[in-house]
Amino acid sequence: MNKINDGITITGGKVGAMAVGPKAKAIYNERESQPSSKERGELKGDVDIAIISVREDEFRAVHQRFETERRYTPGGLSYYMSRIKTWDAHYYTVAITRCSEQGNDAAQKLASDIIHELDPQLILVVGIAGGVPDDEFTLGDVIVSTRILNFNVDALNADGTTTTMARGGSHPLVGQIAGLLPGEDRRLTGWNEPTSIGQNRPAVDLQRVYIDGNDDWRKKVWQSLDRHFGEARNRLRPPLFKTGSIASSNHLIKNPAYLIQWLVSHRQILAVEMETAGVYEAAQMLGRQYPVMAIRGISDIVGLRRDAIWTAYACQTAAAFVRAFIITSPLGSIH
Repeated sequence: MNKINDGITITGGKVGAMAVGPKAKAIYNERESQPSSKERGELKGDVDIAIISVREDEFRAVHQRFETERRYTPGGLSYYMSRIKTWDAHYYTVAITRCSEQGNDAAQKLASDIIHELDPQLILVVGIAGGVPDDEFTLGDVIVSTRILNFNVDALNADGTTTTMARGGSHPLVGQIAGLLPGEDRRLTGWNEPTSIGQNRPAVDLQRVYIDGNDDWRKKVWQSLDRHFGEARNRLRPPLFKTGSIASSNHLIKNPAYLIQWLVSHRQILAVEMETAGVYEAAQMLGRQYPVMAIRGISDIVGLRRDAIWTAYACQTAAAFVRAFIITSPLGSIH
């Protein structure tokens, strides 16, 4: 039995049914009455980091790693609030919430509410994503965004083809945080151990994989999988993190043809997902731009048929990393 946090335990190598101690009861007990005046209070300006997840498994993976109390704002919205101690003995106030629907539109509305109600210093979108085939990372690894590319705008051409135009960008603070993150290995030590993730890294049977796409794409995906899971030294390694660009659209990208088209003009794309572009758009206020980062565990490689085992594992690696990331005190002097 491995302990993740006060009152929360992992049994049998899986994050599942938890033994809930007194300190963690606020996480799991549903409130049956209206919030009291003490529970309903002004949170605006007190929140350092807001975390958004979308899928239930993503949310649970994040939620169980923080000791939280459900708090209500004067506007009637509620968040799971947590205080977490950083490596330099400071405390960050973290608000955790979930977007109940997938897609950038719903994520943009939720982010707008967060900005209005909480005024956080940093917004994190945490969960899973599809990865590109790459020699440096693979299934279960974590991508930390340096830039968000929004592919929600299409041009319908006269010949019947569609051209997708990308917009988006990066906040200067995000560039600094992500740029220096590889130097934080000492402070991030242990995030990728099985005791932190809650389960061992799954295996890939290279004889039973099914890959969609044209011949070149299938070859790239196969070669990447063979490198990471065919060689013993790579097959046994713990998950790692890598910084880079993440593409976001309202489409679940299963057909590699779309990603191949995007990569022609944006070769730096490492992963694709469906929510962070909406959050980024909400963060572009007239008087202030809020920094937004995505932290995504790779649940599948685009074109590779998704395996539920890797989806569950990627939820946990992203959540384990985000807790360790906050402990490094990413806001520095701003906090």
